[in-house]
Amino acid sequence: MSETSTSRPFHLSLPVLLLYAFLIAVSAAMFFPLIWMTYSSFKATSFEIMLNPWGFPKDWDFSRIAAQYAYTWTEGNIGTYVWNSVAITLATLVVVLVCSSMAAYAFSRLWFPGRDTIFTIFLIGLIIPTEAFLIPLFIEFRELNLLDTRWCLILAYSGTALPLSIYILRAFMVNLPRDLDESAIIDGCTSWGVFGRIIVPLITPALATVGIFTALGAWNEFLLALIFIESESLKTLPLGLLAFYGYHKVEYHYLLCGLTMTTIPMIAIYLIFQRQIVEGLTAGALKE
Repeated sequence: MSETSTSRPFHLSLPVLLLYAFLIAVSAAMFFPLIWMTYSSFKATSFEIMLNPWGFPKDWDFSRIAAQYAYTWTEGNIGTYVWNSVAITLATLVVVLVCSSMAAYAFSRLWFPGRDTIFTIFLIGLIIPTEAFLIPLFIEFRELNLLDTRWCLILAYSGTALPLSIYILRAFMVNLPRDLDESAIIDGCTSWGVFGRIIVPLITPALATVGIFTALGAWNEFLLALIFIESESLKTLPLGLLAFYGYHKVEYHYLLCGLTMTTIPMIAIYLIFQRQIVEGLTAGALKE
């Protein structure tokens, strides 16, 4: 009869405890601004925020807090800004996911003259700051009569998101077995069939990663929207929050309400899909 193994007591060494303490401290430092913004938005006036910036609200009247958020939503025109941000973000997502997945498939599974050179040109977009192409892009949109439209933001956001998206998806596809392509072609699939029926289902984690990064970037972008959008009815949420800044004072309690409504949805989406994001970022680095 084999000897029964005795369970070893759970023990943490000092280096592990120090590592855990360090990670907890870093996490607390990163989450504190979000927590501070949320409970500070519950304060009744900007004066209360300035008088005791780190303290909790004195009055936890939830009917007053709800009315404060409702006022921010209606008087601050948050509903229009949210709709514009949602429409632009969704359109950008569709463009980026479709174009980047097809480009990554071509760069990783197909061969054509100049393939690596074109891919390198796309990668250069990762190191070019937005400010470097802001003026040429403004002139181009002006000549195309696209300024002060949603399309100028959709095209600009898609263009800035494509280099990283193509890089992530290509890294994922390169490590997929090529036997899958050959088997599908033998069974009568064309290149489009291999892409749609074989590759796309396998790169779902990478597509989720690209989708989250693209959505976060489009949702939070401010500079391009400030330069390209003039009409109040077309402003996105980050740009619309400028309405709470006055010439002589800032309504911080309303501003924090708007910031909370802007930030919480994206944080929630990130937390829901964090597993897919990690899988998408790490799977492309694994070799067979």
